[in-house]
Amino acid sequence: MKRNHTMLFIGAALIALLMGSCDTLFTNQFETLGLGQVSHQMIQDAVAGGTDAIIAESGLEEGGISPSFLAAATATPETANQVKAVLEATFTDPDATTEEKQAAEVLLIEIELEMNGGNDLIDNIVGAIGGIDFSSFNMGNPSDLANLLSSLFPPKGVRALPAGWTVDQVAAVLDGIAASQDRFADLVTFMGDSGYSVPGIDAGRLAQVGTIAYILSQVGFITPTYTSIGDALANLINDVTDSLDPEHFPFELYIQVPTTLIDDMKADLALQELFTAAGLDLVALLNTFGA
Repeated sequence: MKRNHTMLFIGAALIALLMGSCDTLFTNQFETLGLGQVSHQMIQDAVAGGTDAIIAESGLEEGGISPSFLAAATATPETANQVKAVLEATFTDPDATTEEKQAAEVLLIEIELEMNGGNDLIDNIVGAIGGIDFSSFNMGNPSDLANLLSSLFPPKGVRALPAGWTVDQVAAVLDGIAASQDRFADLVTFMGDSGYSVPGIDAGRLAQVGTIAYILSQVGFITPTYTSIGDALANLINDVTDSLDPEHFPFELYIQVPTTLIDDMKADLALQELFTAAGLDLVALLNTFGA
């Protein structure tokens, strides 16, 4: 197994380890508290009321982001753009607090993932990786690596992708997740030594998604065959079948994983901060893989 392929598998293992540290970001907190569902009119009123009104409507301060808020906030591109414009204005508002900026960035990340279908795909990726027993996983064992590959890229009939999705749709989602890397880098600038100051922010979930975004943003793709990392990976996922030996699948025809990926992850201060906020040591975790 080539070392650069192993780098990608280590990243997958890292995401799996994070699963044990985070809860679901989207909670039923509104239902638990007996609060009503967020409607389109409520979103419009919140937009008119500014950042604080949007944050309050999201449920973030109540313990988690309400699914109905995301549904209402992304009901139409126009509505989503209105909400995003208010939240983005927070970053240049001299009167905005650190808490408001943290909440605004988190909401922007989740709104954009909701708009491009990223949450569905992330759940599928995380679910597939979650089927691997990493307690006895040996990165140097070809059999273990083959099992990991089979989970990440299963046979066409049971691939871990939303049913009915096309390669182009999957590519667009993956590109959207990769693009969110900039949002995570910005989010870290609003975090202090104590991490997040908004109680409803799920640090584990953000570290998990931030890791996926980071890896996607760093992996290269083969041109001119493919036009983006999403395009390359979507075709790779589509082409891996149970008739192929996953251990020897020609990944190099689709993607190029930097040989320095793990060292780059260790040195990335923003990624380290995401892990620290989740109560984890990124460098120590990566060192457990001998990387």
